[in-house]
Amino acid sequence: MALAALLAAPAAHAISGVLDTVVIMQDVTDSYKWPREQLEWNRVVAQLQEQVHTTERLVQRADRMIELMGTAENAADFSAPPSVMTPVNQAVRLETTKHAIESSRNLFRLGSKTRSTYNPANEVKATFEVAGATETRDENRYAHFAMQEAMYARYRTAATHEEEVQGAETALQEETLRRLKQVKTEAQIAVLTASLAASKQRQDLAHQKTVQAKADLDAFRAQLTTEEARKQEADREWSETVVKRMRDKALTAYRRQFRAVGSESN
Repeated sequence: MALAALLAAPAAHAISGVLDTVVIMQDVTDSYKWPREQLEWNRVVAQLQEQVHTTERLVQRADRMIELMGTAENAADFSAPPSVMTPVNQAVRLETTKHAIESSRNLFRLGSKTRSTYNPANEVKATFEVAGATETRDENRYAHFAMQEAMYARYRTAATHEEEVQGAETALQEETLRRLKQVKTEAQIAVLTASLAASKQRQDLAHQKTVQAKADLDAFRAQLTTEEARKQEADREWSETVVKRMRDKALTAYRRQFRAVGSESN
């Protein structure tokens, strides 16, 4: 009975040995465990394969997105060339009103070659002849004209720079639009669109400088007009005061003369 029970019970291991050495030759329970483990392994392998397929699809999708969007490394550099930035920088560095006025005495003084008179009849030289003698003009009397010419020159300079900027930027915009029709990635489209926007901003900046210079010139002229009107009013007051005093003196003299004649008649 004991032998039968021993043979009937599943042995955990097949063993053999020599003397005191025991060697495990085989796990005889493998035949019982493998069917259950095989199902689990098949499930794990199927999950791994699905994850691999999902990863492959994501990689393909990412490659396609990169192909459509492009990369920063592959996006062409469409920054403004020096031929465009040079007139822009000149426009931005417009001379200040203060500097223009301070330099006017040297640049636009009487007799200066910087001054240009379109009608020779209006030329005012630094000296003039009176009764055979040469007289030097008082520069202080003409300083405000020099200032006005300096402000006008500043405005002309701003307008010239704006014209140069407009020409350079227009050429750049035409080239950018041509490239925009050829690009295939969103990254390149974004770069070109930003390039167009930046070009328009540079044009606006140059135009604002011209508008600012014109406004400063108009304001300076208005100030001169106010000063001249104030001086005219002061001269008018002086003249009226002189006339009043002369009238008062004449009236006083007349009364004295009238009293004197009356006294003689008496």
